Amino acid sequence: MLVNGWELSNYTTYQDGAPYQAANNLAMNAQYTWDPSQPNIITGAGPTQNIGNVTWFGTPHANNNQGLMPLIVCDPRKHLLKGQQFNPNCFASPLPPTATTTGIQGPDIWPYIRTPHYFGSDLALFKAFRVNDSQHFEVRISATNWLNHPNAGFSINGNADNQLHFKGYSTGQEYRYNTNTNTTGIPAAKQGYRWVQFAGKYYF
Repeated sequence: MLVNGWELSNYTTYQDGAPYQAANNLAMNAQYTWDPSQPNIITGAGPTQNIGNVTWFGTPHANNNQGLMPLIVCDPRKHLLKGQQFNPNCFASPLPPTATTTGIQGPDIWPYIRTPHYFGSDLALFKAFRVNDSQHFEVRISATNWLNHPNAGFSINGNADNQLHFKGYSTGQEYRYNTNTNTTGIPAAKQGYRWVQFAGKYYF
C-alpha cells in the first residue's frame, strides 16, 4: 500500500494446531509424556517400579516399536473448558494381566487432538527520500509480531503441563487417573513478543 510516498507491507499467518498424539517409538520408563510418550506406572505398595514392554508383555520384542499406551475411557475432545485442548481425566493407566485375563492397554490411534493454533503478523513501513538523481535515503520501520500476540504451547520452559502420571494400575473395579496437577489440558504458558527494528539506508 502506498500513501504519500510511504509504503506499507504486511504478512499474516494463521495455522491450525497440529495433531497431538503420543509418539509410538519409545518404550515406557520414567514418565508419561505426549511428545514422546513415556508412561510411568507406580506399583501400589513397596518400591517404585517402572513398567515397560519387558515387565508388561514379558519380552522386549512384544510391541517393540511403541510405548505402553494408557486407556482412553472417554472422548478427550468433548466438554472442554476455555483454552483446554484435551481432557486429561479421559486417560487411565492400563489394566494388568491376571491369572484368568490378559492385560489391556490403550489404543495406538487416539481421537484427533490438536495443539493450540498459531497466529503471527509482521508489519513494515518504509519510505525513500530523494537526495538527487542518483542518490536517495530510505527509512524503514519493521515489526515482527506487531500485534504482540502470544501463542500458547505445551512444555514451554520445561514445564510438565503435557505429562500424565499414574500411581498404580487400573483394575476392573477402579481406574487410576492422572495425578499430575500441572496437566490440565490447558497450556501453562505462552510465548511470543513484539520485536521492532528501525533502519536507515543510503543509496548512492
